Amino acid sequence: LRFWTRGKVALDPSLWIFLLILIPITAIWESNAVFQVAINKYNKYAASRITSIVIGLLLALVLIKPMGLAGVALGFLIGEVGINFWFVPLNTLRVIRARKRDFVFLVVKGAPLFLLQLLAGWILSSAITNLWFMIIGLGITVTILGMLYTYFLWFDEKEKRLMQTLLSKSIQYLKTKLRRGKAN
Repeated sequence: LRFWTRGKVALDPSLWIFLLILIPITAIWESNAVFQVAINKYNKYAASRITSIVIGLLLALVLIKPMGLAGVALGFLIGEVGINFWFVPLNTLRVIRARKRDFVFLVVKGAPLFLLQLLAGWILSSAITNLWFMIIGLGITVTILGMLYTYFLWFDEKEKRLMQTLLSKSIQYLKTKLRRGKAN
């Protein structure tokens, strides 16, 4: 934060915590919104976004005095949780005709990955001092952890075979392109 504000705003630990909490919350409703937008049934999604923004803005205006920037983040966090965290997934389940129990199971199944990624981020950020190495290292680490977790603990056998087929076709394609490049 100091880097972006050129030292004018100090990092408030409460702000950082609220922003970290917001990541999995927004991930849940954003990933669910894709279905509604893809089939052109996003009117309720758009209304929920506007409602949560208005609620978040009003709460941010109230909380900024006593809490500073952390109050702004908390205000928007409350708006997101109060509206989008539950409404968008439930509306998506209605649209795709899926059961609530299956959705809850998938969220719970993904929680260890999120915690693992947070732990890796915390370890890397305390071990690496260079900002750019830390950003790149975190991006690579979170991506690799996500891929491994998804493949070994989330995919069923059919999805694993599909992934292996896609990877082998991609590798073949790259090999073909490299051979053509060397021939020229």
